Parts: sequence; C-alpha cells; structure tokens
Amino acid sequence: MAAAVQFIQRWVYICLMLQRILESPVFRTPRPWWLPLLSLAINLHGIIFLGWSFQPLVFIFWMEVIFLLAFALLRMVFALDGKPWTEGLGKKLFLLGAGAAMSIGMVMLTVTFTIKAFDQGFSSEGFEKVPFQTRLLLLGYIAGLIIHYFGNQRYKTANPMSELMAGFIHVLVLLCLIMPITMHLLPKYPQLNQALWVGVAVVVVKFMVDRLFVKSGNKIAGALKG
Repeated sequence: MAAAVQFIQRWVYICLMLQRILESPVFRTPRPWWLPLLSLAINLHGIIFLGWSFQPLVFIFWMEVIFLLAFALLRMVFALDGKPWTEGLGKKLFLLGAGAAMSIGMVMLTVTFTIKAFDQGFSSEGFEKVPFQTRLLLLGYIAGLIIHYFGNQRYKTANPMSELMAGFIHVLVLLCLIMPITMHLLPKYPQLNQALWVGVAVVVVKFMVDRLFVKSGNKIAGALKG
C-alpha cells in the first residue's frame, strides 16, 4: 500500500513539473524555437561529417516544405478556436481539401525553383543517410506539434484559418526569396557552379526565414486571427 501511495505521489509530482515546464515562456511560443536550429544542424552535419553534396540539401529542403504544409493542415484540423471540435467541421473539411491542393502546387513550385541543383545529373553520393536525417527532422516537427500546440493547449484557442495561412505564408516567403536567386540572379552568372549556389541559397534563406517566423510567431498569429 505504501509503495502504491509513493508511486502516485511521484506521478503527481512529475505531472506538476511537466505542467510548469509547458507553461514557461519558452514553450508558450506558437512555433518551436529550436526547430530552425535542428534543421541547420542536420544540414551542417551532412556537409561536414557525411560529405554531402548540395543535392541532399535541396532534397531535405523539399521534405521540409512538405512537412511545413502538412503540419499546417494538421494544426488547422485540430484548431478549436474556443469551440467544440465538431462545430465548423464542414468548413475544416473544405479547408483541408483546398489546402491540400494548394500545398501540392507549392511543392511543385519549390521543386521547380531549386531543380538546378540537379542540372549536372543525379548523384547518389551522400543520399545513404538522408532517410535517417529526414526521419529525425520529422520527429522534430512532431515534437514541436505536441509541445508547442497540444502540450501548451494553444490548439484550444487557435483559429483554423489562421493556422493554415501561417504555414502557407511561411512557404510563400521562402519561395519569394529563393525564386529571384535561383531563377534570375544565378543564371546571369553561368560561370558559377549553379548547383552549389542553389544549395547555399536554400540553406541560408531557409534558416533566416525560419528564425523570422519563430521570433514573429505571436504577431503573425495575432494579425491573421484579427
């Protein structure tokens, strides 16, 4: 009996500690502050330790765009906006279908704007570890959703349209910055290694935009909801 009471006390203590952690300012942000660092670390680790060319980097970027859009759709589906989940279900289903169609278009644009990384042909060198790195990145997005959306109970007040649009705007800003570089600036300098500089542009722009959205997450969410 004493052992059971002790176990319950420890379990209650752990739950209270987790609640305090999730209520801290670090975990109250709309977006995971550590996700851009994880993405950058995966890219740098691939370059420095795995000998990646820039093709795996661009492929990882494609996967991240897919993750961004997919998790925006998930946040939209589970956003309650202070109402029961079944209320407005028809609207959510419509947004899910329309959002999925728009997401496919954005992924196609992403591939089109960065395909120059494969101009010299596909090289399998460095792709051996890409599945593991992709799964690691996916786990980061899942952890971010659990901690910064469900864990801090943001989903209860989140607006479905705002959550969907935040993901779309994130990807749209990425494309608007990458497209002029890869489609207009780099072609003016054919003597440069196009694949190399496409990879550089993808890594640098992605990290900068991710950091911007993490820092401005509350303002963006408020503006979209308002």
